[in-house]
Amino acid sequence: MGKTFAVLDFKTDEISAVYASWGRNNEYIIKGYENVRARGVPRGIVKDLNAASDTIAEIFDRINKKSDKKVHEAYVGITPAEIDIEPSSYTALLSKYGKEISRLDVDKIVRMGSILKLPEGKTPLHKIVRGFTVDGETGIRNPMGLEGVKLGVEMNIITVNSAVLNNLDKCIALAGYSVKRALLSGIAYPYRLAAEEDYNKFLVCLNIGHARAEGIFFNNGALMDIVTIPVGLDDLGADKSGDAAADRINTLVDGLKSLKGWHRSGKVLVTCEGMFDENVSYRLSEASGLSFEPAVCRTRPFEHLPPERMRYANCLGMLDFLQEEKKMKRPESNILKSLAKKSISFINKYF
Repeated sequence: MGKTFAVLDFKTDEISAVYASWGRNNEYIIKGYENVRARGVPRGIVKDLNAASDTIAEIFDRINKKSDKKVHEAYVGITPAEIDIEPSSYTALLSKYGKEISRLDVDKIVRMGSILKLPEGKTPLHKIVRGFTVDGETGIRNPMGLEGVKLGVEMNIITVNSAVLNNLDKCIALAGYSVKRALLSGIAYPYRLAAEEDYNKFLVCLNIGHARAEGIFFNNGALMDIVTIPVGLDDLGADKSGDAAADRINTLVDGLKSLKGWHRSGKVLVTCEGMFDENVSYRLSEASGLSFEPAVCRTRPFEHLPPERMRYANCLGMLDFLQEEKKMKRPESNILKSLAKKSISFINKYF
């Protein structure tokens, strides 16, 4: 069993944490849950360095009082409001006469497609494959085993303002701990909020904060687009009515409609930082023509979550994402298969 680490989800008013360790087969083992009020670092944006550092120290202190192993580092979730998406694509010749596409070909094309000159002050968080092309044929999810002359990839490079990461690193370091890796918190949504029948479909997730909302469009679980909308729970409360309230509803719906692929989605899953008025859900559905449904945190087999499990949905989803990523990178256990792949690599490289 590996060392214990934390996953932190920064909200407007609180920080939620799940601490876990990696077990056999690259599967995580949850050790516990913690939650503290966010002081000086709302939504992961450092506003007061000393207060933010004290908040980080508090949540790590609580974790370490309960954990059987000392926790020194954390994966941190970054709010979508600080995120940009840079599209990238790359196409390469496989063979003049065509060949069967291997895992090595796919890994190489993804690596080349990830190379992109970013705007100054931006740091890459995720490199997400939107799809592959084989000899110009688009919409291919997995090209391995297909025959082709040219292989291409279309990607989304998700970036964050470097200052946001640097300030978060600094406040966590001041508390005596370190950042293992930063993740987009919204990447967790389909892992924990989508039902099994919805995961492999077009899906929109809407997270409504107090002052703003974020919409994310997913295709087969892969993040395709993000939009931040200047409308929040404070604008949509039960006491809000009349033309001003209708304008805010329309602003929210228009923002969601700007998502690339919105028209292909059948429903919107809604999370929020507080109580969500069912009347607002009805008005959003009426204005958009889509069903707006409250999201539910899904439980995995043999998993025991606390009663307030929605509070930890993002942390759990980020764990699911990391687990899937680790399993995909797991080295080949079969020696003969490994040798065969190395031989194919040698032949592809030199012949």
